Amino acid sequence: MPVTLRPLNQLDPVAVQEALEETVQRLTEDNPQLELRRGVFAETLAYYHAVLDTQRRTYTNDVLNARSLKAMQDDPTLADPDLVDDVLSNYRLTRKPGRKATGAVTVVVSDDVTVTIGQGSVWEGRGHRYVTTQVFTAKSEAGQVVVTGDRLLTPASGGNYTFTIDVEAEDEGSDFDLKKDTLVVPNILPPNYVNSYAAEDFAAGLSAETNEELLARLQEGIAAKALSNRGNMAAALREIDQFSRVVAMSIVGHGDAELLRAYHSILPIALGGRCDWYIRTQEATTAVALVKTATLLEVNLDGTGVWQLGVGKADAPGFYEFREIRPADDAEDAQGGYEILSDTRGMDLTATGFIPDVVTATEAAYSAFSTAVIQFLDTTDHGTLTAGDTRDYALAAVCLPLVSEIQTHVSSRDVRPYGGDCLVKAPVPCFLSLNFTLNKKAGQDDPDLDGMRAALCQTVNTLGFTGALYASQLQDVIFSYLTDGQTASAVDMHGRIRYPDGTITYLRDTEILQVPDDPANMVTPKTVQFFASPGDIGITVVTKVPTAL
Repeated sequence: MPVTLRPLNQLDPVAVQEALEETVQRLTEDNPQLELRRGVFAETLAYYHAVLDTQRRTYTNDVLNARSLKAMQDDPTLADPDLVDDVLSNYRLTRKPGRKATGAVTVVVSDDVTVTIGQGSVWEGRGHRYVTTQVFTAKSEAGQVVVTGDRLLTPASGGNYTFTIDVEAEDEGSDFDLKKDTLVVPNILPPNYVNSYAAEDFAAGLSAETNEELLARLQEGIAAKALSNRGNMAAALREIDQFSRVVAMSIVGHGDAELLRAYHSILPIALGGRCDWYIRTQEATTAVALVKTATLLEVNLDGTGVWQLGVGKADAPGFYEFREIRPADDAEDAQGGYEILSDTRGMDLTATGFIPDVVTATEAAYSAFSTAVIQFLDTTDHGTLTAGDTRDYALAAVCLPLVSEIQTHVSSRDVRPYGGDCLVKAPVPCFLSLNFTLNKKAGQDDPDLDGMRAALCQTVNTLGFTGALYASQLQDVIFSYLTDGQTASAVDMHGRIRYPDGTITYLRDTEILQVPDDPANMVTPKTVQFFASPGDIGITVVTKVPTAL
């Protein structure tokens, strides 16, 4: 916050009394005949002079302290942002700006007549407002789509038609992020409107760095920007503008039991020169929409079919898992997506330039070299289809962005250590769901549930590589949204860890979720991150009925 004159009622009473005693002493020395023990001079002139003098001195001290690096670190909230920027610029640190979340919204209408959505049109999702970035006009014929804002009305199930528009959040911040299929409603309904929803996961928004966040990067500012020790590597990565807002990172290197690649030798010893760099590039995961050609493997007796498709390393680098497999030509045919029967991971090391030493699909998991073969059950009637027939399917790959870009950067000849091997990975995921009950008095409004969910997600998604999630951390967030008389139950925390080898392990507790210490499978506090999404936070609000006297 900026340094300003403090309100008179917030001044230190001891400082005011000391200033008053000094004022009385100086006036008495100058004029011994002046009565300053009581009366108008003592209670009005001398006292308020002391108050205003204390205010001025306090302001001066605040300004001086705001330019002190030690004072900034002791109390970042007091420091003036401009002064912090000035001081930290000496260490080659610049405050990272904020960014608005952006994404596409699918609009469903009941007729194929022209629809116009004006620029600045307001749409609301999960309690937040989004605005269109330009004028969009949906048209029925492809030949009419000629300018950037033109959209083609596409037939959908039930005789409806769809088109997409682009929106951006009204304000900066990660709490404006929306997941695919989240309901997004316009303030003014367009003609023939049926419904509308997020067509994709929105590109993540960001808040401008706070003083606390900027000061936390002080070590990075003065560190050498090179792939050497952990501090230098973090500084080197965040020096690149594209990677400057990564959330957390953990470097597993020589001597760490999690580094299985260190044992690639005919001798049973760990060799140096390698590291696995786990990087959380943003708070929430992203669902990348893919369309892949699948091959029919067999038709079951009930008419359903088993299909298989492949996902390449470039489709969604570092992917975690796959969801919502549906026909590509009509995504509404399979509500929730078809059942995945198997998910077999592989690796693809074909590329130019330096390739890290990776020998198994498990080692390659969540890196830019991972591939997958998916088999799933299509429950529709396959009629005359036979094994070997092909069809296009849409699916969503859950991942973190920038994994491939960071790998390319750190593997480049000018960046990587000439005796080193760095493999970039997304963290091992622990997908989280939370459930709890809020109790309120009769007549009270519900708390801000959407705001509470967003705040809980931010708390979980910015924890870093701590290895543990405490319910008390979540309760602090919950209680900040409650008013007098409102209470919260224990939080049921449920975690699902997807191991690099595909094994699933579940965690559940109401006090602490502890990451397993399983270095032989690359699962430890150094490699795992918790992931929470608003849609996975269940809140039940109960109204307490007063008991009779």
